Amino acid sequence: MHRRFLVLSLTRTYIAHMSISSERRRAPRVPVSVSLAQRVEGQTHRCVAINLSNTGLYMERPIESFVRHSADVQLEIPIPDGHGEPVLANAEIIYDCFDALSHGTAVRFKSLSARDQARLANWLETNADVDAGGAAGALGSAAA
Repeated sequence: MHRRFLVLSLTRTYIAHMSISSERRRAPRVPVSVSLAQRVEGQTHRCVAINLSNTGLYMERPIESFVRHSADVQLEIPIPDGHGEPVLANAEIIYDCFDALSHGTAVRFKSLSARDQARLANWLETNADVDAGGAAGALGSAAA
């Protein structure tokens, strides 16, 4: 329990820093709701992506106690583009955010294959237009 408070106090510092600084996003976000796999130091955690861009994403998962020693994560992001396999990304954690029920994490992609980058860009372009029209940009509903 002591570790959680340490992480929480460090997280608040990062959140305060993020809110004071100017907007640093390099790409527009598309709202999504998709379950994905996050691998951190050999452990897999199921998360839900809340928004997605060409350069990163924000995800949440139920809060639980764990200690992370690295800012590097690997992600498997399923996108319904007919390929049937997830986009694989190596990413770095930008910040964490905690509330009573969830642990939110913002990540920036460090590396994606050229193929996965193109797949993601195409899907985002198609769904950014749908989202601008007021429809939800949920990954699961885009496959229909």
